[in-house]
Amino acid sequence: MQPVGLFAHPSDPHLTMRPFTRSERLKYWFDNTMSAGTPALIAWLAVATIALVAAIVVVVIVTGIAPVGDDGSVSTPALIWDSFMQAVGAEAIGSDAGSWPFIFAMLVLMIGGLFIASTLIGVLTSGIEGKLDELQRGRSFVAETNHTVVLGWSSKTPAVVRELVLANESKSDACIAVLADVDRTEMEESIREALENRPRTRVVCRTGDPIVLGDLDIVNPLHTKAIVIPSPETDEPDAQVVKMILALSNHPEREESKGSFHIVAELNEASWKTVAHMVGDPDVESVLIHDVISRIIAQVARQKGLSVVVQELLTFEGNEFYYAPSEPLIGRTYAEALFAYPHAALVGIHGPNGADLNPAHDHIIGGDDKLILLAEDDTQISRSDGDERLSAAAWDVDESLLSAPVEHNSTPEQVLILGWSPRAPRIICTLDGYFAPGSTIIVATTQTGARSKLEAQCGAVSNVDVSHRVGDPSNRDFLESLEVGEFDHIIVLSRSEAEPQAADTHALVALLHLRDIAEKNDYTFNIVSEMNDVRNQALAEVTRADDFVVSDKLISLMVAQISENRGLADVFAELFSPEGAELYLRPVSDYVVLEQPMSFYTVVEAVRRRNETAVGFRRASESFDEDLQYGVHLNPKGTDVLTFGDGDQLIVLANN
Repeated sequence: MQPVGLFAHPSDPHLTMRPFTRSERLKYWFDNTMSAGTPALIAWLAVATIALVAAIVVVVIVTGIAPVGDDGSVSTPALIWDSFMQAVGAEAIGSDAGSWPFIFAMLVLMIGGLFIASTLIGVLTSGIEGKLDELQRGRSFVAETNHTVVLGWSSKTPAVVRELVLANESKSDACIAVLADVDRTEMEESIREALENRPRTRVVCRTGDPIVLGDLDIVNPLHTKAIVIPSPETDEPDAQVVKMILALSNHPEREESKGSFHIVAELNEASWKTVAHMVGDPDVESVLIHDVISRIIAQVARQKGLSVVVQELLTFEGNEFYYAPSEPLIGRTYAEALFAYPHAALVGIHGPNGADLNPAHDHIIGGDDKLILLAEDDTQISRSDGDERLSAAAWDVDESLLSAPVEHNSTPEQVLILGWSPRAPRIICTLDGYFAPGSTIIVATTQTGARSKLEAQCGAVSNVDVSHRVGDPSNRDFLESLEVGEFDHIIVLSRSEAEPQAADTHALVALLHLRDIAEKNDYTFNIVSEMNDVRNQALAEVTRADDFVVSDKLISLMVAQISENRGLADVFAELFSPEGAELYLRPVSDYVVLEQPMSFYTVVEAVRRRNETAVGFRRASESFDEDLQYGVHLNPKGTDVLTFGDGDQLIVLANN
């Protein structure tokens, strides 16, 4: 799978670089072999011993000074063995013949030689120990080009590396270099635990401060494919990220190399985004963690099963977004182009003003446009046979299988938010943009002053009435007092005042109580829960909550995607924004008749007639099967014959 290549975004940098010297490459190779630890050192000592013995044997034989045997000839095997014994110190000392003064003199000489040899061994040992210490600290230069660099260390770094490894799975010579002010062995161990199998991609860890230019040069930042900066776990994480961007932007050799960076940085607050782009624009693509997760939670809370679709779109293991040139379809409408790619789904246009998902279907594709497609691999992006196939009729769409349009009127909704985090105000503001007037949101949390925090971050809301109840969401009596059966949607947030694992534990307890209350009272609300640690998702699944949003994992997935294709930043910004097109799961029966075989192109046509774009479908019968991606099927082949049943849903991009 290769997210970049022939269909990469046109702004990808092309860097000039100085060639590595032979000595630099040799030193880099030697450092990598030595960093393997004690086994590698033993192997090198064995090689050195064998080389020394071989050299001495050759000299002795060539010069003719080798002792001869009883038959007057030199025994080469015996000579090699005696030389080896001398080299390793196993040959007996004191076999010299002569007078006692001569033997005493030899004894003095031997003692002096032992003293000199011991001193020499001490010097050599100190040198080797110093070299090993340097290697363990990870201070050697990374002689790589077109590699990905990860700057800084946090609990999310191993997850980012894991996704980058997946992105480079099909590449034979990929490298990821991590630079952080952390012990090298500690980083390597954490990354090794995050990777399920030994990857083809080389993962190189180096210890250094990413803000110090001398340390930054260790990972050769001027000749990278992308630079990823995860948000550090410090008191002022955004300030640290901006410092790293500033160090990169002010690199003294940057102008000489005529290169530009592709920096993907995680930020927490929107106020720092302006600063980051001031010092790094146009090299910086920033991902606002709280905004992105808040929007995803708000969208998922309204649509059961959407979290699986979002995760599938962000991971490298299934279908991803790609850019493709528009030349074959210039002059055609977006509606016609929907039928142009049998193995890929056209989802939008990237024009001069950025990404536009599900654009107007009469949009004429121009020469400056790029096509945004969903495909398993860029090799799957191939045209259908000729322009005559650019219509529903050309694919034998059966008009009798299309359903009559169904009107869905917006009605007020009731939402319960359990817990509080910095994302809560953003979630409420996003929901306010989706809900009909008269909707209600109740925030139940141990924190006081939630209303004032909401107004400070988002201002007044217009469509929802927000109220606050103080209590512990993990307490059964408090939950029952909230009359949870009256709500359409329940959102469980990880508490910001608790340590991440403890916060997840409180969320798990609340989920267990909610599910038990729902089963005993036959309630039908849907639940979406936020988790900090992906490992807790498996535990949370026993609560049978409808959706899980694992914050760190989703951000890591998105950052990895953007690092491989910088144009995807526009796509994700559009996809997770309340404005423009969004993902919806809608009943299949709203578009086509049930229990009738049809090609997926019939579905494409039915969805197109509502000015929407078909992305895939979800089988109700598979919705609890993890091995089948919980029933989600993205980008099915257009000619696939499918039969839909009651409860199946279509996954569409729509503007409302």
